[in-house]
Amino acid sequence: MASSSSSSAQLRLMSDLKAIRNEPPEGCSASPSSDENLFVWSATILGPDETPWEGGVFGLRLTFGDSYPAKPPRVRFTSEVFHPNVETGRMCICTLLQLGHFVASLGSTLSLHTTYFTGFLNFSLVSPASLSSVFVRQLMLGHLATMFSLLTDPNPASPANPEAAQLFQHDNQAYNKRVRRCARVSIEP
Repeated sequence: MASSSSSSAQLRLMSDLKAIRNEPPEGCSASPSSDENLFVWSATILGPDETPWEGGVFGLRLTFGDSYPAKPPRVRFTSEVFHPNVETGRMCICTLLQLGHFVASLGSTLSLHTTYFTGFLNFSLVSPASLSSVFVRQLMLGHLATMFSLLTDPNPASPANPEAAQLFQHDNQAYNKRVRRCARVSIEP
């Protein structure tokens, strides 16, 4: 028999899936990876138009726990991306909070986009007490929309990838070239 927290998480995930199906976000898809496991989702995000990311198709995997939405999902990005705020390991959600993109994007339309696509996004770095109820309710959609903002407006003052931050700040042409390469690679078979 499933625990009550597991049942609550399943109900919430079914509700989130219904919301995505009823109001599909522009530029992405997200759904459970299989019919057998509602706790593992796959998503595809398109690079934003008129940016170096344009034309890219980026994949990610979301893994939800029994305590979702109180504890956010782990996110594993499966496509390579070059970005100042992410390295191959983890991206600190604190970067999003500091930038203020976080709250601003929660009220935006369901436009799912994301930043870096190799490694883990570790939402556990944020204490549950610091998560607003709005964030918890919009976690599935809001954090991806927030990361879209960060994608096109990185915070080089808090770099996880110093090389990308250095290029972004001092050689934008070289930075954009690396980003465009990632976008091209993302669509190769």
